[in-house]
Amino acid sequence: MQGKQFLLSVTIFIGVLAIQALVFSKIEGWSYVDSIYFSVQTALTIGFGDYSPVHTAGKILVFVFSVLTISLLGNEIAVIVDFFGARADERRDKWKKIYEGEMHRAANEQNPDAGLMEEMALIHQINTRQDL
Repeated sequence: MQGKQFLLSVTIFIGVLAIQALVFSKIEGWSYVDSIYFSVQTALTIGFGDYSPVHTAGKILVFVFSVLTISLLGNEIAVIVDFFGARADERRDKWKKIYEGEMHRAANEQNPDAGLMEEMALIHQINTRQDL
C-alpha cells in the first residue's frame, strides 16, 4: 500500500513540475529545459536567481506553484519517513519477540518449576531491560 502511495505522489509531483515548466516556458519565453530548471529550484526552495519571472502573470504563478510544489515535496518526505519508520517498528517488534522468547527459555532452564511470583519478576526484568 505504501509503495503505491509513494509512486502516485511521485507521479503527481513530477506532473506538477512538468506543467509548471510548460506554463513558465510559455509565459516567460524560456526554453522548456530552462523552465524545468527554474521549477526544480522553486520546489526545492533554492532560488539561485539566474532565472526569475519578469511578467506579472509569471510572478503571480510563482507563488501558486511554490506553495503547491513545496507542499507536494513535503508530502514525499512524509511518505518516505513513514515507510522507513514502519519498517523500523517491524524490525524492533521482531527482535523484541525473539528477546522475550530467549528470556523465558533461559528462565525456564534455570528454574522450570517457577511460580507466579518468579514469573512476575521475570516480566519485570524484561520490561526493565527494554526501557534501557
